[in-house]
Order: sequence, then C-alpha cells, then structure tokens
Amino acid sequence: MALVEGQEKVIYRYDKLDLDRVKREEIGQRCKQLIDFGRLMFVKEKLGMDDSRLLFYVDKKYTLENVALFCKKNSFQMNSE
Repeated sequence: MALVEGQEKVIYRYDKLDLDRVKREEIGQRCKQLIDFGRLMFVKEKLGMDDSRLLFYVDKKYTLENVALFCKKNSFQMNSE
C-alpha cells in the first residue's frame, strides 16, 4: 500500500510480533492449555474437588475448543479431630 505524504504507516499487531501464523497459533494453544490447567488446579485446591479432570472430547482436526472440565465434589471428607 502506497503512503500519501503526511500519512503514517499503520503497523499491525502481528507485524510487531514478527511471528508467522503457525507460530502464533502454537503460542495461543499453549496459553489455552495453561489457562485450562490453572482452572483444573483451582477447582481441586480451592474448591476441594479432587475428583476433577480435563477431558479432550473432539479431535483437533474438527475444533481447537475441545476441552471440558469435569468436577466432582468428594463425598467423603475426613475430620481433623
């Protein structure tokens, strides 16, 4: 795109990163995994739902939104007495 005198060049956020699409997708997927793992640890540690897990239910070739968080509160809890 040619610049007109006095016009500033628009710098797109992806140009600033200097990463190709594949690398950006890889970083995004890793970030999502980190967030999902954090959600899992939160329900286990803070909510006491030890019987919780992440379930990958659809192949990545169909969608990247393929993770469900299943939680179950423990029915048996020991007293500290």
